[in-house]
Amino acid sequence: MEKLNISYNRKSTEDKGRQAQSIEDQRKINKQTAKQLGFTINHEFIDEKTALEPYVREGFLEMTKLINEGKVNNLFCWKLDRLARNPIEAGIVLSLIHI
Repeated sequence: MEKLNISYNRKSTEDKGRQAQSIEDQRKINKQTAKQLGFTINHEFIDEKTALEPYVREGFLEMTKLINEGKVNNLFCWKLDRLARNPIEAGIVLSLIHI
């Protein structure tokens, strides 16, 4: 099975006062970055929830499961704070990074 090149995109719908890149803008940037590096994104995760509380983002949970199972080759994300804004999920992300 070929490993996936994935994109993670998140925008909090709970906090209207703060501006972040739209989901579509994040998707576009991630696709451009992947293309520049010679990759094609073949699976995307989108969450429209806050990341302040752990275990509420379905896309994040599915994504980390696939990474943990060794099914992901590359992860593209517009900005690191899209991945984790709480210490529990930040720890999950750090534990999955292989340098």
